[in-house]
Amino acid sequence: MMLRGILGKWRERRAFTQHSRMLFAPPPAAGVTVTSNNIDTLAAVERAISLVSSDVARLPWDVVTRQPDGSLVNQTGPTETLLKTWPSQSLHSYAWRRHIVRTAMIHGNCVCHIQRSGRGDILQLVPIDPDIIQLESDENGDPVYVVNNSTRLSPAEVLHFRTPGGPTGLWGVGLLESGRESLPLLKVQGETNAAIHGQGVAPRCVIKHPGKLSEELATMTRDRFEAAFRRRNAGGTVLMMDGMSVEPLEIKMGASDLVEGLNYSIAEVSRLTGVPVSMLSEHSHSTFSNVQEMNRSYHDTCLVQWLTMIAAEIGAKILPTTREIRWDVRELTKGTMQDQVNAMNTAVSAGVMTRNEARRTLGLNPI
Repeated sequence: MMLRGILGKWRERRAFTQHSRMLFAPPPAAGVTVTSNNIDTLAAVERAISLVSSDVARLPWDVVTRQPDGSLVNQTGPTETLLKTWPSQSLHSYAWRRHIVRTAMIHGNCVCHIQRSGRGDILQLVPIDPDIIQLESDENGDPVYVVNNSTRLSPAEVLHFRTPGGPTGLWGVGLLESGRESLPLLKVQGETNAAIHGQGVAPRCVIKHPGKLSEELATMTRDRFEAAFRRRNAGGTVLMMDGMSVEPLEIKMGASDLVEGLNYSIAEVSRLTGVPVSMLSEHSHSTFSNVQEMNRSYHDTCLVQWLTMIAAEIGAKILPTTREIRWDVRELTKGTMQDQVNAMNTAVSAGVMTRNEARRTLGLNPI
């Protein structure tokens, strides 16, 4: 038992922050590093993060109590009002939810300090900068959150929104770590694409001279040529003298497999985030029918995981055991107008809903 306790403490102390784990890792094979400062420059990654965080933020949510007959009753109170209006003094509910999901996706963890009044009432839920907090073990082997290497917070004093990962499940693994090889590859591919298309010289060429030019004259010739035919002046008439000639240097996109490489990296982002490829604006293999299936898959296999995790953490830390978070996901799963009308027609015919209830669901006035 003593050995088990020692090993447990050792494992917990090895639960470094994502930043420190990456600090000791070898550099990515692509030769560049993606950090929290430049991850938003990767279009596919930013699209996935913005989509998930914004969808979680825009969904209506309520605090409810489940009755013995299975029905749900909305509850009101200071905590419920806080969650639906201003969870922190600087972030309203939409911005707060979008921030915690975005931070958790990138870093694997988002920790919010539960600030209470002297009477124990919750005042605000303040997000903590992920770069200044880490999870350690105290002298008894229990987890403790250390902020700025000084302030120590117990698990009951924080909301810890985390992604899966790590040997203990106490500290999540975000995109910066799980994508430490695939995201730099996407960055290099984007830079290569920009370099190829951003040259602005038409045609891309080699200037040849029958004689031997000095380094100064060669540089001057190149600079004048680029100044005359670069960017907006591309496509003009080239007049060469002294036996000089210009030969085009063609770069074929197909030969470099750049498009295929980019599509592969976008698919990697999809695998890392759970967002279907079609939602990342890569439609090379998309049809109308499978896009609909992907949208349903996005809700069932990606978004629901975030909603469940957030509800579980809030319910465990700041709500009474008789209350829970309920998300209204109808906005995401309602389908087309024709699908909704068909569903309401079936519900009314089966006696599940009245005509006015169906019209209210569709946002129409009763008759």
